[in-house]
Amino acid sequence: MRKGKRANIQPTAWLFALAIPAALLFVVFSLMPYGTMVKQWPLSIGQPEVMAFQKVFDRRPGQHATGEAGTLNLTSSNGNCKTGQAVAATETDTATVEVRELQGSDEGIELVGSDAQGLNGAERTALMPADLSSLEVLYAQAVADSLPIHSAPLDLVRLSRCGSDAGPFLMQEATSPSMVARSASASGTFLGPDGKPTNTSTTEATDAARMPKLTGAAFDTSASAALGLLACIEQRKDLLNAETGALYDGITGRIVPLYRMAYGADTAANTQPLGVALREALGTASAQKRIQRMAKKIHADSAAWAQRFAAIDSARVPVLANGRNIGLVQAAVDRTREQFMQRLFHPDPEAFIGQPAQTTPTEKATLDPWLAQFKSGSDTLRFVRGKYDIDHDLDIPAGYGVVLEKGTRWNIAAGVNITIHGAFHARGTELNPVFIRPLDGVGPFGSITVEGTGDTRVRLRGVRISDGSEQWSNGLHRPGMLSFVLCDVQVDKCSIGSSSGTASISVQRGNGHVTDSYFIGSRKSALLFLEAHANVERCGFSGEGVTAPDGISSVGATVLVRGCTFNRIGGSALEFTGGSRALVSATTLTANNIALLTTEGAAVHVDACTFNGNATAVLVRSAASAWGETNLVMHTNTMTGNGKERDVQGGTVKDDPAPVDPGKWLAGAE
Repeated sequence: MRKGKRANIQPTAWLFALAIPAALLFVVFSLMPYGTMVKQWPLSIGQPEVMAFQKVFDRRPGQHATGEAGTLNLTSSNGNCKTGQAVAATETDTATVEVRELQGSDEGIELVGSDAQGLNGAERTALMPADLSSLEVLYAQAVADSLPIHSAPLDLVRLSRCGSDAGPFLMQEATSPSMVARSASASGTFLGPDGKPTNTSTTEATDAARMPKLTGAAFDTSASAALGLLACIEQRKDLLNAETGALYDGITGRIVPLYRMAYGADTAANTQPLGVALREALGTASAQKRIQRMAKKIHADSAAWAQRFAAIDSARVPVLANGRNIGLVQAAVDRTREQFMQRLFHPDPEAFIGQPAQTTPTEKATLDPWLAQFKSGSDTLRFVRGKYDIDHDLDIPAGYGVVLEKGTRWNIAAGVNITIHGAFHARGTELNPVFIRPLDGVGPFGSITVEGTGDTRVRLRGVRISDGSEQWSNGLHRPGMLSFVLCDVQVDKCSIGSSSGTASISVQRGNGHVTDSYFIGSRKSALLFLEAHANVERCGFSGEGVTAPDGISSVGATVLVRGCTFNRIGGSALEFTGGSRALVSATTLTANNIALLTTEGAAVHVDACTFNGNATAVLVRSAASAWGETNLVMHTNTMTGNGKERDVQGGTVKDDPAPVDPGKWLAGAE
C-alpha cells in the first residue's frame, strides 16, 4: 500500500494562523474597559505588561494626553551626553557637570558639579526616568514635605541629550554634606550608610568621646517615625537601610534620617551600621505607635490631601502620560491615587517593619549625694553665700533648678564639668558678686553646661568667672566655659574673664541676651553663637594680655550688636559666618586686628559705627560654600586711621546712607 503524499503548508496559511490571535488581541484591547485594564491581573501579570500590549493593540479613537515640563538640556562638545563632561542647562541655571551612572539604579544618571558646585548650586543631582508609576513618587514627596524630615525638592523635567528627547525625568538634588548644610543645620554632619561622619578631623575620628553613638535611642523620634511612615506607604526597604544617609546634629546629639526618591530596585535589609541602628529605632512599640498617630493626623485632613494629589495629577499626568490615550491614563491614575491614599491613611508598620521589640524602661537619674545638702524644696538646689569646693563632675538631672545666691563662691577643680538639665540662676550684686574660679589654681576647670529643652531659663547677674575651658561628652561639643544649649539666656552686669576653650560663653540654638557686661582676655571667642538668636548690648570687649582672641563669633545665627566697644582684639572683633544674619549698630571698634570679618553666606548690616585704628576695618570673603554669597551693607559709619578700610574678595558690598531701625530689623530677621 502506497503512502499518501504530504501536503506543504502555504505561507498564506501561516499568516492566517498568526492573524487570528492578533485580531483577537486588537478586539480585546480595543473593547476592554480602561478600569478593568488597570486592575491587578492573574498569573502575576503586571500593569507594565498590560500597558505594553495596550499600546500596540488598542485602536480606539480618543484624545491623547500631552503636557509641558521644564527642560534640562545636556550638551557636550564631543557629542556624547551619556557619560563624561557636559553642560547642563535649565531655565534658571547653567553648569558644567560630569554625567555618571546613578549608583543604585540601572537607568538613572547623576550630574556631578565641578568644585562641588553643580546645577542650581547642588553638589550632585540625581535623575530618574519618569512614567505614570512616578506619580506615587510625587505623592510621597508631597507627604514628606509635610513631615518633620529633611528632603530636597523634587522636580519633573524633560531631558534633552545632545539634542535628542530622552523623555520625562524626575530630578532631585542628591544627598551630600553641602545639601545637609543648606537645608538643615550649620552644626550638622552628614553620616553615610556606614555611620561615619564626612567632616571630622583626624583627632575627632580617633577620639571615641567625639563620635556619635549609633544606637536606636540616638535617633530623633519624630524624624524616624516620619521616615517609617514613608517606608510603609511606598513599601521601600531601602529607606529602612538608611541608604540615603542621615544628619548628625552636633548640638542635640540626635541622628535625623534623610529622605529621597527611590533610585530603582528595592533592597533587602543590610548590615550597614546606620541601617541597623535605624531599624532598631523603628522596631519599638512606641515608634510604631508614633507612625500610626502621624497617619491618623494626615487622615483627619483627608479631603485636603485628596485635593493636593489631584493638583499633582493635573500638573504632572499630561507629561508622564507621554502621549497615551487619556481614558486609559485617567483610569490608571485613579487607581494609583486610591491605592496610595489607602496605604497613607492605614499603614501597617508591624507587617512592613516587623513586630516591635519590647523595651526596658530607662533608670531615672539620681542626684549626686553631695548635692543633697543643698535641696530647697523638691526641685531646687540653692547655694547661699559661702565657699564651695567642687572636686568631681556633677550631672544634675532634669527636674532640678540651680540657684547661686549673692556671695556664692564656686571653686572648681581642674578638668571638672558641671552639667545642669534644668534652670540656672545666679543672683550676684555689685557688692556681693557670684564668683566661679578654678580650685587651688592647678588648672582650668571644664565647662558649666546647661542642657535645655528650648525654653529653659538661664538668668545670670553679677557673675565673675574665669579660667574655665570646654567639654566633649557623648560626641557633643560644649565649646564654652559657660555653655547653654536650647536655653533662654540672660546675662547682665557680669565680668567674664579668660577661657582656654573655644569660647568664654557659648549659646547653641535658643536665645541669648547679653547686656552691660565686660569680657576681657578671652583666648579664643568671648561670645560664640551657634544657630541662636542673640542681642548683645552695651558690652565691652578687650583683648588685653592675649595675642589673638576673637570678640563675638557667630555661625548660622541671628545677632544684633548695639552700643558695644571692642578694643585691642588680636583676632576678629566681630566674625559672622555660616549664613549668619547680623546688624552691628552704634558700636565702636578700636585698635583691633580685624574689626569685622564676614564670610560663608553671612548677611550683615553695619550702621552708625566707628572704626578707628584697626589693622583691617572690614574683611569680606565669599568662597564657594553651602550658604551662598556673602552680603555686606555699610550704612553711615565713621572710618579713621585704619590700616586698610576694606579687604573684599568675592561677595557683595553695598553702601546705603539710610539708617537702620534695630527694632524693625530684628523683628524682620526673626
